[in-house]
Amino acid sequence: MTTASLTWRDGQDTTTGSVAATVARDETAWTSAGATFTTVDDGLGGQARFAGGAVELDGQSTDFGVLAYQDDDVSHLIVGGPYDDRIALTVKVLRELLAASILPSPDVVLEVIGLPRPPSDVALDPPQEPAPARRRRSASRGAVKRYEPRMNKTELIEAIAKDSGLTRADSSRALDSMLTTVAKTLKKGDDVAITGFGKFSVVKRGARTGRNPQTGEPVKIKASKNPKFTAGATLKNAVAARRK
Repeated sequence: MTTASLTWRDGQDTTTGSVAATVARDETAWTSAGATFTTVDDGLGGQARFAGGAVELDGQSTDFGVLAYQDDDVSHLIVGGPYDDRIALTVKVLRELLAASILPSPDVVLEVIGLPRPPSDVALDPPQEPAPARRRRSASRGAVKRYEPRMNKTELIEAIAKDSGLTRADSSRALDSMLTTVAKTLKKGDDVAITGFGKFSVVKRGARTGRNPQTGEPVKIKASKNPKFTAGATLKNAVAARRK
């Protein structure tokens, strides 16, 4: 689907930016609305599906992207622009997607990064006061539940900037670099040990035979590698002290 203010780009796109919102729409839903996806490196050692588009905002064309993963029923909106303007810009992009009926309703917008309460509660207007809860997918795919506030990536970046004296942009780059380095190191099969904090490692499970819980028939399970984090003594003591 293309409107006077929204266009989709075919093939791999060069849109740059950060994850700005989480939306309860899978790749199929975006594709039915006209998006064209291509496979890209997700920057963490895996692959994702990406579609690029542009919307007309204030007389200028603004790029955005959609990042989706196979068999996942949520996707992520990628928006660029200056860090301090990103929330407002994300809200504007979402409004255009709603106006074009690409998104059926504000209820499918699960989170706008940095927005302190669910977007559906504020009609996609950035509020000034914090909210007691956000929405997040549970471990069960497709489920959405309320939960108590936690620190997201944007808030972590702000905390790093405040503690270190770095700018938020530098803090964001440092955090992204750390996450990417850890992922690449684990992908090679090596551990990442941070004395006192903990160790990131890879747990290997060999191929094995399981059973289908419904039929009881044997099922072959492929070998797998999964990341694991083991907390260090300093981190454990800090958490224990926090709970006292």
